Amino acid sequence: MSTKDPYLYNINKDVHLRDARHAHQLYTDHNMALAPKTKFLYHVVFETYNEVGNSATNNTVNFAKEIGVLVKSCDLPGYRIAIENKQQYNRKKNMQTRIDYEDVSIVFHDDNLGLTRGLLQDYYQYYYVDGNHRDPGGGSVGQGGPAVQAYQARDKYKEKVPNYGLNNAKLNPFFKNIRIYQLARRDWYAYTLINPLLTQFDHGDMDQSAGGEFNENKISVAYEAVIYSNGTVGENGEPTAFTDPETHYDNVDSPLGYFDKEMSARSYYARDRALIDPSRQRRNPILPRSSNNRSRRDSLFSRGSSGNGSIGAGLRDLFSGNGGGGLLRAAVPFIDSQINNTPSTTARGNRRILDSDSIINNFAALPSAKNSFVARSLNINAVEGETLASFNLAPTNRQTAIETDLINRVVGGDRKLAEIATDSIDATKGTLIT
Repeated sequence: MSTKDPYLYNINKDVHLRDARHAHQLYTDHNMALAPKTKFLYHVVFETYNEVGNSATNNTVNFAKEIGVLVKSCDLPGYRIAIENKQQYNRKKNMQTRIDYEDVSIVFHDDNLGLTRGLLQDYYQYYYVDGNHRDPGGGSVGQGGPAVQAYQARDKYKEKVPNYGLNNAKLNPFFKNIRIYQLARRDWYAYTLINPLLTQFDHGDMDQSAGGEFNENKISVAYEAVIYSNGTVGENGEPTAFTDPETHYDNVDSPLGYFDKEMSARSYYARDRALIDPSRQRRNPILPRSSNNRSRRDSLFSRGSSGNGSIGAGLRDLFSGNGGGGLLRAAVPFIDSQINNTPSTTARGNRRILDSDSIINNFAALPSAKNSFVARSLNINAVEGETLASFNLAPTNRQTAIETDLINRVVGGDRKLAEIATDSIDATKGTLIT
């Protein structure tokens, strides 16, 4: 009896242990369009009402941009739905009765200048008259009210009793809204908290034993609703105050790559499957990958100006990024052609066939493989009425249309053409992009 596990030791000569193909194809394809967002890329904006003051009279307004980037951590909105179970002729029926908005917690660095401390001080003195009175020791007068010695032991017997608590004569709230921007791949996704009020705020704690820790100012925010929005960083001035001089954002381009203003490294798949604008519903129509929508693909597979059969500028920019690796603003070298790499594949029957993404990537890197694929396809009469000889004599626009049609059929799931494309790539000497 064998003591070896046939799964681990591959006794049956079949491949069981593979690379993390699923994770690779899900998270890294299409310029990492489906990769999870990181937690450390965010931006927070606090907008106040005019009644709070202006940059000359109120520290929160004057340093609003700096306060936004001093946010150490913050929660994104959460909801709790109240559900009641009803009897519908003995059938259980769940019904929504209300929605509750969970408080959002925001933690600030307690900076040396005291900007975040000043935010809590301004909020406290705006709503609560208690902080606007002079203390019995003759300390400094807070903002927002007259200097009155109100905290004496028997002040309730005076002829005029000062105001306390919420007796502040204010009409508008302190915050108009708080907007939290989540950033990823030069895009922003915003959550705007409507009419926020603080349910709790504190100034941290002191501890002699905490030599390696920093103090924090914390607030908990209640709100009435959430407005969702999203867009591209830099368009229409969004995110608000992002990269302004007051935020000290590093605007120097990285030496690892070039600055691509058009984000050409995004794949056609990511473009076609962009989020739909809720206000329009059809800003970017969702096109299935098997679609015969050729107007967009024609530009991707267009030839160069010389018409010599080289890959078009659209596809080359999308998948090479002019830096050799297809990563935005990063110059990543191709794999050494002397290294024998096995391309990522999808098993179909007993034959190894490259998936459509790998075929397109290899065609972008290996124009000769694409030309071989076109020639082999024409030799088996893949295009009715078209031969290799007539193709070579055809004008450039006709050749481009034939190439585009063949590649679209591969993307659409044509097994025979996918086999031909795989054979063409395998037979071509050079680097394989998997």
